[in-house]
Amino acid sequence: NFKRNPDIKYINFLDDTFTLDSKRVRQICEEIREIRKEYDFVWFASAHISLIDKHRDMARNLAEAGLKKIFFGLESGSDAVLQSYNKKITRKMAVDVIEHCVASGISAISGNIILGGPHETRETIRESEDLIMELLHRAPGQFETAYFSFLPFPQTPITMNPQKFGMEIYGDLIDCCNEDIPLSGTKTLDFLDLTQIRLEANRRLQNEMRKIYLDGKIPEAVILDAYRSGGRYGVFTRWNDYVYKNLPIDDAYWKMRVFGGYAVSSQLGARQEDAIPHRTFELWLYTDFGGEKPKIFDTVLDEIDYILLQLCSGKLSKREVLQQGKMMLDPSGCRPDFYTRAEESLNFLEKKKWILYQKA
Repeated sequence: NFKRNPDIKYINFLDDTFTLDSKRVRQICEEIREIRKEYDFVWFASAHISLIDKHRDMARNLAEAGLKKIFFGLESGSDAVLQSYNKKITRKMAVDVIEHCVASGISAISGNIILGGPHETRETIRESEDLIMELLHRAPGQFETAYFSFLPFPQTPITMNPQKFGMEIYGDLIDCCNEDIPLSGTKTLDFLDLTQIRLEANRRLQNEMRKIYLDGKIPEAVILDAYRSGGRYGVFTRWNDYVYKNLPIDDAYWKMRVFGGYAVSSQLGARQEDAIPHRTFELWLYTDFGGEKPKIFDTVLDEIDYILLQLCSGKLSKREVLQQGKMMLDPSGCRPDFYTRAEESLNFLEKKKWILYQKA
């Protein structure tokens, strides 16, 4: 495939049993490492929690061979429901393994939750949501998930005898389904209940991911890696879709850092004053002049902040920005602390992700 199309950037092993044979996984990783010496690509695979738990060297081996994303079928955060699925895992094991994958260098970890499975109740769904929230905070920017409806496969124990699992299968809806509507109900949760629960759970999920980012809990290196992977390999995560892309200034900021060669002040070294500060957005798009002072989103700007932000146009060095700012705001030299205050202002603008620097 690579010889026919050397521009392939990622491959995906669609094999639920990929990690079943640890020796085979090791051999595949060895061969992939050799292929990656000639071709630049990354890859994805599915894994079982219990097998990564048993073979602790496997996660690092996968990461070192270029695995970019690993998928686990978590299914539920309730040990009782997991036992009904015969998953042979526990909630604690899932948390431990996902933390181990992060420590092993795997960039993205996905684990979906099924709603409407065996003996499902509002309490078991709360257990699943609690697990998801815990994993989001243990692996911020790396763990991702979504909630899906139960999908009844033919000739499986649950489909053949749903009553044993406290379920009802909506057989007349199977041909209508694209995994977007419930195909099952339980003793306490019917079609409408599960539809509403899924909608609300996914909304809470996205809100929590956004909060984690805005609270500064995602390591900068994780965000930069997500953007590099998107640009280089076309690999995006739900953090890109749910969070970064929906914050246009932040999205532009990270793209400028990864693709535009822009830097933060701490990376500039001794020649900081020669660097060229540049706004990450167009002022007219986001500035509100309706009040006494200019406002960008919910931030009211002091005069010095707005003047310096205007001067950070990508045409002047930092030294020139400060000099012109002083001429505009302190022409008579009455403010001995002007440059100190101006430095504070530029640091404030940078912290807001409103400016970046080009090295001279």
